[in-house]
Amino acid sequence: MPFVLQVREVVPSGTEIVSRLQGSTESLAEWEVELRAGSKTLRTKIQDPFHNYPAVLGASPEDTIAWYLEKHISEPYESTRAQAAVEILSSYGRDLAAQITGSGLLPRKGDIRLHIISSPSFQVSRPGEAGVSQRLFQQLHWEILEDVKLWPAGLQFGSVSVARSVAQPQPEISGHLTLRQESPPSVPEQRTFRILLVVSRPRPEKDVDYQLVAKCLVAIVKHVKETSPDVKVSLRILRPPTWQAFREHLRDSDYDLVHFDMKGEIQTRKDGSTSAVLEFCKPDLGDPLKMKKDLRTADEVGKELAEAGVKTVVLNACNSASFRNSSPGSNLAEVLLGYGVYSVLAMAYKVVEEAVEVFMSAFYQALVANRASVLDATRIARSALLHNQSRRARYMHTVNLADYIVPVLYTSAAEADLSTAESASESSGITALFEKVVGSLKKVSLTQGSLSRTNVDLAQSLLGRDYNVLSLEVLLSVSRIVYLHGQGGVGKTELLRYVCEWWQSSGWIKGAAYIQFADEYVYDLSDVLERVVEDLGFDLDEPTAEEVADKLRGGKYLLVFDSADVYDTPVITDRSSCSDSFRDELKEFIDSATAGDSMVIVSSRLETSSIFSVPTERHKYRLGGLSVLDSVTLLQDLAFGPHGQVPEIFYRRENIDSLRRAAILLEGNPAAIKIIIPELRNVGYSGEKLYYNMMYGVCKTENENQKVEDMERFLRTVVVAQVVHSFNDFDKTMISVMQFAPFWNIMPKDLNFYYWFLYLFASKHFQEASIANWISKEFKDLVYRATMAKKLKEHWPELEEKLIKAGILTHATITRKNGDKLPCYHVHPLYTLTARSGLKEEQWKEMRFAYVRQALLWDPGYETLAPVDWTSVEWEGAGPQHEDYLHNWRHIAVAWSVSDGNPIEDVKRMGISMLDCTYRLVTGAVWDNPRQSRVLIPHIRAYLLQSHMIVELLRPGSVPTLSDLRAIVEFTWSLYRFEADDVTQSAKSAMVKSALSAVDRWKAASPPGEAVLPAPLEVTWFQLRHAEALIVEDTGDLPGAKALFERNLMTDPVTDDVGMINIIRRWHLQSLQLWASSVVRLDVREGRINSTEAQERLRGFVDMMAGPNQGNMLTWMMQLLTDHEAEITKLRVRDQHAYALEKEPEVAAKFGSLAQSILDGTMLDVFADHFPAGQTFAGLKNIMAQAQRGGDPLMESVRSEFRGLESGIRMLVGDTESAAGIMQPEIAREGLSSTTSNGWEKLAEVHMTLYMMAVLRAKVPDYRKGLTHIQEWWKLHRGVGISKRDHCYGLLKFAACYNGLGQIVDLARTVIKIAEVARTLTPADCVQGEVVAAVEYLQLEIAKFSKLDVFLDPRVVFFRSDGLGELSIKEKVMVHQIVTQAKQTQQDEANMHKAYDELQQTLRESRDALLKFKGTPEVDDMTDDLIAKIEKSIDKTPRKETDFWLF
Repeated sequence: MPFVLQVREVVPSGTEIVSRLQGSTESLAEWEVELRAGSKTLRTKIQDPFHNYPAVLGASPEDTIAWYLEKHISEPYESTRAQAAVEILSSYGRDLAAQITGSGLLPRKGDIRLHIISSPSFQVSRPGEAGVSQRLFQQLHWEILEDVKLWPAGLQFGSVSVARSVAQPQPEISGHLTLRQESPPSVPEQRTFRILLVVSRPRPEKDVDYQLVAKCLVAIVKHVKETSPDVKVSLRILRPPTWQAFREHLRDSDYDLVHFDMKGEIQTRKDGSTSAVLEFCKPDLGDPLKMKKDLRTADEVGKELAEAGVKTVVLNACNSASFRNSSPGSNLAEVLLGYGVYSVLAMAYKVVEEAVEVFMSAFYQALVANRASVLDATRIARSALLHNQSRRARYMHTVNLADYIVPVLYTSAAEADLSTAESASESSGITALFEKVVGSLKKVSLTQGSLSRTNVDLAQSLLGRDYNVLSLEVLLSVSRIVYLHGQGGVGKTELLRYVCEWWQSSGWIKGAAYIQFADEYVYDLSDVLERVVEDLGFDLDEPTAEEVADKLRGGKYLLVFDSADVYDTPVITDRSSCSDSFRDELKEFIDSATAGDSMVIVSSRLETSSIFSVPTERHKYRLGGLSVLDSVTLLQDLAFGPHGQVPEIFYRRENIDSLRRAAILLEGNPAAIKIIIPELRNVGYSGEKLYYNMMYGVCKTENENQKVEDMERFLRTVVVAQVVHSFNDFDKTMISVMQFAPFWNIMPKDLNFYYWFLYLFASKHFQEASIANWISKEFKDLVYRATMAKKLKEHWPELEEKLIKAGILTHATITRKNGDKLPCYHVHPLYTLTARSGLKEEQWKEMRFAYVRQALLWDPGYETLAPVDWTSVEWEGAGPQHEDYLHNWRHIAVAWSVSDGNPIEDVKRMGISMLDCTYRLVTGAVWDNPRQSRVLIPHIRAYLLQSHMIVELLRPGSVPTLSDLRAIVEFTWSLYRFEADDVTQSAKSAMVKSALSAVDRWKAASPPGEAVLPAPLEVTWFQLRHAEALIVEDTGDLPGAKALFERNLMTDPVTDDVGMINIIRRWHLQSLQLWASSVVRLDVREGRINSTEAQERLRGFVDMMAGPNQGNMLTWMMQLLTDHEAEITKLRVRDQHAYALEKEPEVAAKFGSLAQSILDGTMLDVFADHFPAGQTFAGLKNIMAQAQRGGDPLMESVRSEFRGLESGIRMLVGDTESAAGIMQPEIAREGLSSTTSNGWEKLAEVHMTLYMMAVLRAKVPDYRKGLTHIQEWWKLHRGVGISKRDHCYGLLKFAACYNGLGQIVDLARTVIKIAEVARTLTPADCVQGEVVAAVEYLQLEIAKFSKLDVFLDPRVVFFRSDGLGELSIKEKVMVHQIVTQAKQTQQDEANMHKAYDELQQTLRESRDALLKFKGTPEVDDMTDDLIAKIEKSIDKTPRKETDFWLF
């Protein structure tokens, strides 16, 4: 038996002790308590352990713990704050344990049970006096003591369990019932233990899983019934979870335990008092698929429970036992105890979803299966949390949470002597019971049993369907008949089989009858009746429709009619249409059967059915595909199984992004996901290769070696439709169902152009024309008069109807930017995969040829060669779809124009290449949409390589033709824009230099006076020169970048095209701004500008953005523009860059006429051509207003740029906390859990920025947080080529964190890696080829790491030292050598600086001495000359700076 110690609060209020410590006032909470162990009692005082804790990172210890338990999962990178919370909890527990141990009443070993008895909050609470904090005894975190490691050394407790009680309230307290004294509840031996589970999710799409608790509880109850017939347990899940239904259920049944799985909150009334409430549901009369929240107070709930005599209540509602509010009524558990509930298990904080799953599984397994008391079951469940602290967090991370202190057990047995009560578990001990529970849980399956004659892996098939299950329940609660529809392969059958079992197991229905039209021979109503009688076990020999309907009306049953579309699908493997009599009889039977409580679901892949008439649209429910994240999870499960070894490549960020793109392409369709598993294995689990093959090639699919009869039904329909003559007579129509294989997701309604080019190969009379011919009216007329056009007109309507009924096509609509609608088809992804795999190479090539040309002519804008401006697409009945579908068809056209194109032949025939043609499709869609532009990178790279090879191998003297030059220059610029900033700069530099070199060769070879680039090409040439300067700037070579910006500004355009000049003008403006910035940055670096003063100027700018504008620079700028329009419109560009212009007037004088005109004008003049005359200012404000609203990728890109700008400015002035907060939307958009990220490179950049905020720019460096971010940065580069510069950069950041954290072993091994990389540096890796300067820089950085000083002592190498035991002798020797050399370099640097300072002093003294000779005529000229030379040298002789040579 456990040793019971009762800790009872004696004084009904907290005594505030105010003491002065070194002139400061500290507030202590102290309570007088009575400790009782058997017959021994002792009075003592318990102090709040928090009285010793200062604020942590600006927050109180209590707030820090609350953040850790509730918000750490949404802020997983806040590792320092989390570590502080863990340390607080640990110290708190040790302090509290020491106070209890000090009584001398506890034994030294065994199992301990602490019974904490506090006074009611309504007796204790009072308004706090000024300067005095109000604390309650029950607010102490007693549950932390269940961690036996926190007790003092020498105590060997097997377990510690904690239960709370509230002392019996005084009789005069109205509204509360007298507490009952009863024995502790547990599952009884004889009678049935009844459980009512109330699951309320008014907003299921934003809430935790509906079946989170229900699934584990149902499985445990089922397991108990099957394995322990003597244990009688009944479970009822309240449906619908309304307040009225709850009250009715309590009155109709005698429940022992009620579990509330819903949200809880604390509301503040108008008078300032508080009340705990629970969130029930109530119907939303405007939408039958939705519920609204219905808040009910603790008093309302308590009264109902009291009248029903419920003894035990479980609340996984957040804050249902809140400690942070000491007001009466805020602790829901305490209020329910006041109404006579014996035991209340509640949550002290917001509880993490995964913790609920772990805790409730263990709790109910112990309570129901192992017959433990509520107290022991709670202890076991808390132990499960204690031993499993890993929790899923945001951005696909995991964090550790000590959330075992969140569940809190209250019991009303305040006066009971618990030492005399023995539960079923105490004979063997709590530890043994815990092991038994864990073992039992491993045997419990949430999906035991076969649901039908077909075995189904429900855990896999129903991934991500929790919301759909709840939606069906809600709909069936208001409508007895539901028509479930969704595309083939989406998982309707698996969902229906699951709900049949689920609703029966959870007590909502008495039984379910499942009729599968596709597998069973159902020809008339008698066949249906036989199956219903068989499945439901009705005792009817020759059932009639009325007899069966009467039975169904007598209870609550579910009838499922699956695959009703078999009567509408024109494929020979499915049955023919049903008779009118069968349809009428079935409808009459369904109406009769649902006159009572029974329900019917009819399922079909079509929106309508010939066998069932949907009463209204409200009776319909569409099942969509899985979410992107769930799709990738299913892909992983299918590829590796539940326990398979997942290769490292699978979890790389770039691989995850590609897999998600593939999931979007497959529309989350489980059947489509399943058949591409062979291809995933075939490409070595590379998401990029899988996506590439799916988009542009032919995939190996699961069905290739399957017999048709073994295929899943929809897959069989799709495959048969492609090859069966009866589906479509090709000889008659000249249309093959397989000919649509190139199309992913969407296909044009007008297929005339596609078929024209498809059959062009077969005609010897027609040759492919040019694009100028294609866009002509004559060509269009020719196509529509052709034989194939007539065939389409005659036969397509019939084939379209068949394809739609087969589920291969559905109607869809594209919306253009101006609101115009463009009808199209939605193509099922399973069709595209299977059709491509069945083609011969020659057929596949012809289809690719036709697809590319048809793509050019799809959008009506092709007649004017206008960019495609589609904004959204939606499937009929399914709403808007992912933006990828609008872009994929264009990407495919671009890819095939490169892989199948012949640039030389294309240019001869059309004057431009096919890629130039297809590129028009993407230009308006990808420039400011990194997610889409990065898909084009491999194709543009391939085309550029091809273009350079043509020049090098085929052109005389490697001089490009103008066509070659256009391709090289324009696509180099595109690739530069599309490549992420994280790409190695040397690769970008080589690419840009090659393009500029090609221009130089072309100019050199052109006749005098003819070396003039066409205007558009000249614009791109200026852009590439600007890019060249940016690349140099990014390497850290500021002087080199400055020189290139100057070069650009000194060059005027040759063209006289006003439109082109205006574009160049804007690029000149950027060069001017960056040139001026370089001047300032160089002066800061060389000490000519005081960095502190510059920082103060920035701080003044930041102060203007305080208040509501913080984090929203766009809003502040909009207000600034509004308030200061007159000043802004008059501000000249020259005035904005006055410092740089005054600093270097000689350089500015050399600027070309275009640059000079920019300086003399205003900023608005540069953009004036974009807007009507006089509307430039208003136009710019309108653009900013659009950016504020966001929505499209371009505006989101603008918002992102402004966030980055404000964050950077705040970081520079030291406001790193605000800067990091502003970056949170970037983390959310680019994080691992995002499905719309711009790529791993952008996420790496964000993590590096956050590292700098945490370590380099923070007033007090947060090395632990910095280490978290640099580790994420490093992981994102795993498996990806990284430059030596970035390699050293990352290692130095690691070393800085290790040094700050005192992790000497990690620090030592990191500097070894730095030294190893440094030895391999080449001039190409360093700015201006300065290898020596780069190595010196690394040595100087290493010398700053103070924790390495220990290695300066040679004895460390050979003698054992604290904290260095993990290092080998070889490692110690290497670090000793590295640190010694680093310190020597540091000393040399200091000596050089000292010599520099002495030289400066000598120069000043010489100047002063010469000044004394001034006034002597014969020496004045010589003196003036010497003084001038000395003045030039003073403070301008640069030190040998090394801190910028590498980075």
